[in-house]
Amino acid sequence: MITCPCCKGFGHLDVDETVHFTPSQQRIFDALRSRPRTCAELVDLLYAEREDGGPDFAATTVHVFVNQMRGKLKPHGMTIRSGGGPGAVYRLEAL
Repeated sequence: MITCPCCKGFGHLDVDETVHFTPSQQRIFDALRSRPRTCAELVDLLYAEREDGGPDFAATTVHVFVNQMRGKLKPHGMTIRSGGGPGAVYRLEAL
């Protein structure tokens, strides 16, 4: 069971048993549980093992994963919020 990082307790989500993420989505979720992250940080997280740093469309891939994750989290009272513009961060929040 994890506690919402924003409200420090208003929302609990048992990710392992109730939300079925792909391996990449799980890596993003695990990173966001600890603190907000920029898109660039999430790209690094997903593609750090690749010499080329990932595909040219890596940021788009992160945006798609996050959007898919929002749909999976919503029934559990949580979402991933993001600010606009370069350097904006993604953060896990209770609805």
